[in-house]
Amino acid sequence: MGRGLGWGLGVVLALGGLGCGEDRTRGPEAEPPVVPAPGTPGVVTPTEPVTPPAPPGEPAQQCLGDAIVAATPAVADPLPCTETRLDADGTELRRTVRRYDAAGRLLERQEYDAHGEVLAFDRFGYDANGRVTSKETDRDGREQYAYDACGRRVLLERWNDSGWQRSEYVYDEAGRVSSTVNSVGDASNAVDMVQRIQLAYDAAGHLVRRTTRWEHAGHSSEQVEMLRYDASGQLLEESSTFARDGVVEPGETRRYTYDAAGRRKRVEVSIDGRLSAVEYTYDAAGHLLREQTSQQGSAVGRLELYTYDAQGRMTEHFTGSHENGTLELPADQHRTWSYAADGSVTLDTHYGWGPEASSTRDAEGREVAWSTSDYVAASFTHGNRSYGPRGELLREESHWESSGPSSTVVEERSYDAAGRLVLIDWRRQLSRPEPQSVLHSEVRYRYDAAGSPLEIATWNLDAEPAVLLERTTYDDVCRAPGS
Repeated sequence: MGRGLGWGLGVVLALGGLGCGEDRTRGPEAEPPVVPAPGTPGVVTPTEPVTPPAPPGEPAQQCLGDAIVAATPAVADPLPCTETRLDADGTELRRTVRRYDAAGRLLERQEYDAHGEVLAFDRFGYDANGRVTSKETDRDGREQYAYDACGRRVLLERWNDSGWQRSEYVYDEAGRVSSTVNSVGDASNAVDMVQRIQLAYDAAGHLVRRTTRWEHAGHSSEQVEMLRYDASGQLLEESSTFARDGVVEPGETRRYTYDAAGRRKRVEVSIDGRLSAVEYTYDAAGHLLREQTSQQGSAVGRLELYTYDAQGRMTEHFTGSHENGTLELPADQHRTWSYAADGSVTLDTHYGWGPEASSTRDAEGREVAWSTSDYVAASFTHGNRSYGPRGELLREESHWESSGPSSTVVEERSYDAAGRLVLIDWRRQLSRPEPQSVLHSEVRYRYDAAGSPLEIATWNLDAEPAVLLERTTYDDVCRAPGS
């Protein structure tokens, strides 16, 4: 079996950033929200290392050479910032200690249980330019980074319970990644596998050749990918060959054609002698209307259809199978968009096997309403959010129901004149079957005159009078200016 195009490129792409998703718990099992700790002024929380551009006006070749890894700036006995979580009787439940350097960067965070045992930790090291050079956590093990004179990452090393990984990056005079060496080993530090990637570019900067070689347990494999472009830089052809211990296996070839406007019109794919094609159709305004995939000698394949309104906004999208170019209904997925005068957009999604979902976002892109319906499982949810003038969340309500119980959760937030969170009011009502169950709690925040956190207290309002459940306090170091 031949290998698909793109093998080995993932390591090169890994030099980019990562995205974060949104997690929301709905249903009767939902618990009160995790109490967010207010931000501490002046504190910088480390992120993944960032590869900055070359200094303005500095030739790229001056950035080549040995990696530069500077020591972490010396900090004389950094004072710990201690956050303590207590129960209603004042008994310590959990303690978190953070240490920062003189620039306010987090050096260490340790979380302890009531007996003083370490539950979790994070440690960070920095170079003289503030870049992260090391990171160690109880969850992911230890990582170390190195950079060249231009600030580009040239080394990544990672150790954890399952083994280690080492990645080295080399750049050409134009600042592009020209080669990568990835080594993987077991916990004994023995090398298990080595992957070497070589990249070549044409005079216009287009990637024209990518060679990936694997060495493992006395065996070797190599994949060579070639890319060809027309005079305008459009990709015309991608081809790959794969060899295992010198034995060549069938490869893959993709050929691209374009219309007069430069839009991709057709992609022909040959894999192990099997041919397929993807054809694209556009309207007069250049919007994609149709994307049809077919196998040679077969009347069936995949089809995607698109519809737009007079403003060019997408209003409908079908995805499913086709026979002789006709979409089979019900489609695997059918999505529709509706646009309101206030700038909000509603996306409705229908799946061929039954479930439905709807989501509305306001003009700022924030989700303000949602619903899901699964008629087979007899499970339904819906909810909404509202925001304040600064974009702060004011209220969220979610409702879940099934053939048995149902649950409604309402969370309301209040802020002071400075925009700081001062109150979270949380209610959950569980009904069907009887009796109904209601939970009501509040999280109250207090700050000092400088706006630093003093206390977070959680109260049970089901009782009369209200009962303090737990509170979190911050010491003077956490509240010191610039801490």
